Amino acid sequence: MNIFRSYIINDAVFTETDFYNTYEVSNGEFWDNISWNIYETPYLWWVLAILNNTVNPFEELEDGQILKVLRPDYIYTLVKDLERIAEQKT
Repeated sequence: MNIFRSYIINDAVFTETDFYNTYEVSNGEFWDNISWNIYETPYLWWVLAILNNTVNPFEELEDGQILKVLRPDYIYTLVKDLERIAEQKT
């Protein structure tokens, strides 16, 4: 089951390398650990999972796996966009 199926990210985020960096998974890391390393909070793990087209974020990541990570300076923009979307639905 894909828990992220209702979320859509602009295609430019996937194709324009200006929006993201890469990160190599090591030592059995999980999404929240990687989020802490990059964004200094474990709570943005879902951004990493969506950006990497993850179907099941509870599956283990493989050591050496290369992930796309949204650059920290774009996180604020993403969160503001999500807040705007949530306000429109209410």
